[in-house]
Amino acid sequence: MAFPNNSDKLYSISKNEIVFLAFALPLLIISLFLNLGKQPIYMEEQKRALVALEMIFNNNFWVPTEFGEPYFNKPPLYNWVIIGAYKLFGNYSEFSTRFFSVLSFLLTGLMFFLIGKKYVGIRFALLSSLLFLVSVDIYYYFSLIGEIDLFYTLIIFCCIVSIFHFYEKRKYFHLFITAYFFCAVGTLTKSIPSILFLEISLFVFFIYKKDLKKLISFPHFTGIIIYFIIIGGYLYIYSRFNSLEEYMTGLWLDSEKRTILGNQGLRFFSHFFVFPLETLKNILPGTLLILFCFRKNIIKIIRANRFIEFSFYILISNFIIYWLSPGAKQRYIYVLYPFLIAILTYPYILNNAKISLSKILNGIVTFTLLAGFIGCLLLPFISPFSETPYILFTSIVSCLLTILLIVLHLKRKINPMFLLIGIFIIMRIVFDLTILPIRANDDFASIRKRNGLAIAEFIKDEPLYIYQNSHVSNGMIYYVVRKTHNIVEREYDIFQNAYYIIEDTYFDDLTYQTFYEFKFRDSNFKLIRFDNNNPDQLNLKTKDKQ
Repeated sequence: MAFPNNSDKLYSISKNEIVFLAFALPLLIISLFLNLGKQPIYMEEQKRALVALEMIFNNNFWVPTEFGEPYFNKPPLYNWVIIGAYKLFGNYSEFSTRFFSVLSFLLTGLMFFLIGKKYVGIRFALLSSLLFLVSVDIYYYFSLIGEIDLFYTLIIFCCIVSIFHFYEKRKYFHLFITAYFFCAVGTLTKSIPSILFLEISLFVFFIYKKDLKKLISFPHFTGIIIYFIIIGGYLYIYSRFNSLEEYMTGLWLDSEKRTILGNQGLRFFSHFFVFPLETLKNILPGTLLILFCFRKNIIKIIRANRFIEFSFYILISNFIIYWLSPGAKQRYIYVLYPFLIAILTYPYILNNAKISLSKILNGIVTFTLLAGFIGCLLLPFISPFSETPYILFTSIVSCLLTILLIVLHLKRKINPMFLLIGIFIIMRIVFDLTILPIRANDDFASIRKRNGLAIAEFIKDEPLYIYQNSHVSNGMIYYVVRKTHNIVEREYDIFQNAYYIIEDTYFDDLTYQTFYEFKFRDSNFKLIRFDNNNPDQLNLKTKDKQ
């Protein structure tokens, strides 16, 4: 379908905006890496980092383990990525753990820009990709950790947009081979959801194109064969080391518990109403562009461009699966954020809406810029920010940059959404220079790090085990393994000349020497050695493995 008559708005970009972006883009990249390794390992990245270290020190890159036991929840590919970062930087640091997560986020933004530029226009591509990169949930939270989801977002986004791109070029072998290749990579990253993303997208796309016969074509079967060769090859290698049945069961259970199959009752209704609202909140400031979607001809506008129409069908068909799954979290649909932002950005760029809507948006931008300026101005006077290094310099520079944005906004030389993106970038840099140093010393992750390093100092090169079912922190053990280069295994028997981490559940049943004590969640823990002077205890029958 042809572009609307005013499609030149999709391509034009002023000299002022070019100069602004020339400064904003490097600052955006800097903001994502600045102090990235400052905060200790936390959240789910604890598990990713620990599993990666165990693969290295086990010298087995096929079977993921956690505390020396097979880890079934995720395939190994993202662990390979983290291992690659460790090799690249020559260390096992927090920065190395997070590097490829942030790089994947930037590459997703780049892919979004390239596809938007080719099929919509440069102005649309710049604005929509930047809005994705400053989406508040990812920009201020998830891009700070080395979790699996931003890498997975890149893989599945490439998988989905390859369907559209190669169909436009009528290269059907390329379409199916590329899509199934990325699906296989996604499956080795996060298992079953990859298949759902691809098959739903293919089915919906070819229905809307009225070209279902392509799904029973030789190119499609070729893509499927390539997928099974990649996945089958890995599973064959895995089966040589460990039970394939247990592995597949574990992967299925991890995926099933997040769907409607594993969640029922009132939780479903709560999730049904809250989930879409969370999505809109998480893509701020892009959500503001929904103002320009409330018009009678919005369907016609969406259908005016093939990529925007594609984005609409992909978003609706895939979003509904997670909307109806109470176990789903927002990070599971990060791959859909670019499609949602594309749908919101396109009507705004064309902007045939009432002038009053533009005034509302300008008012919001003005308020945000002023609030940002006041916040930066007050930084040296707010505890605990007042104690962070170079706080006065941070405050002065951020204030000057914010004043510049305000002046540009008043002169109406630059699109207000670009300026809104600019203030988000400034605030992220301020965040990096203030919040992250505070977190490095004062939160629970820093306590786990101190405990892990203290335990490593005690044990030196001697064996350390987790006693039976003691529920220890992955993050703490990561620091022990990182320091000692020895895997900390879960052990159900008692050995002489070995250290154990033991939970208070077992305190009263045994005699031992205590070397270190700490708390994790609501439990007390000790670093101990069992009493070598009590020979009867060394043959003590331990509790059964659960």
